[in-house]
Amino acid sequence: MSAHETDPYSGYSQMTAETLFHLDKTRPVPKSPVPLDGILEVMSSHGFHFPNAEVTRIGLNTQGWQMVIPDPNCMPFTLFVGNHRDTKLLRDSSSTILTSLNEEGRPIVQIASAMLDSEGNRRVVAMQYGAGGELEYLNVSLSDDDELPTIKPNLLQTLERKDFQTVDLRDPVKKYPRSAGLITPAMVAKTDNHSWAVRFDRHPQTGLMVPLQYGGFQGAEMPVDNIGLGSELDENGYFIIGQSNWSLKVLSSLKIPEGSTS
Repeated sequence: MSAHETDPYSGYSQMTAETLFHLDKTRPVPKSPVPLDGILEVMSSHGFHFPNAEVTRIGLNTQGWQMVIPDPNCMPFTLFVGNHRDTKLLRDSSSTILTSLNEEGRPIVQIASAMLDSEGNRRVVAMQYGAGGELEYLNVSLSDDDELPTIKPNLLQTLERKDFQTVDLRDPVKKYPRSAGLITPAMVAKTDNHSWAVRFDRHPQTGLMVPLQYGGFQGAEMPVDNIGLGSELDENGYFIIGQSNWSLKVLSSLKIPEGSTS
């Protein structure tokens, strides 16, 4: 038996999910099949309720799921990956669910997948829900037809000299500050290769905001409307995000209903 078979994470004292993906390219990490119901039970044990209707809407119930067998000594998270076809590589995952603890030791869950918008086009969507079940951060991918020139940080600054924090989907398995989920190349491919995703922060009073990272504005936020996107919270608890020609629904909370035992 090889050293890799006895300890596949040999040499790692602390591992991130991104490190795990890169390791999986050269020596596939151990994974085991897991039913979706088992994953939902894990989420529920951390205080997150994923309604069956939402599971179906996103399409998580149409995938085969695996759990990466963790090493508690070096892996401070649990990673589940879903696939629509038989594959052994993490980078080919159609969806990812990652549970971990934040800096305060409270549970968070991150979900990423390629979801359909109102026009039937797929967009990469990544969501982070914090302790209490509320949406904290969100990424939504954009096509070249969405006409948001100030989104892409490699373009010249506008007259307002504002630069918006984005996720570069040309190299999706990469660590981004406060990223909302683990996005894979397979998800990006489903969108006809969107290059960028906007990052939204959830603000308790004003809803979804876009963080700025230009000079003295770093750490500041501005309304979604200021970059040509719309955002509203509907009566069913969904954030509706989009423009005049498309929209996308994202559940605002995974809070366990009052009186529920799960």
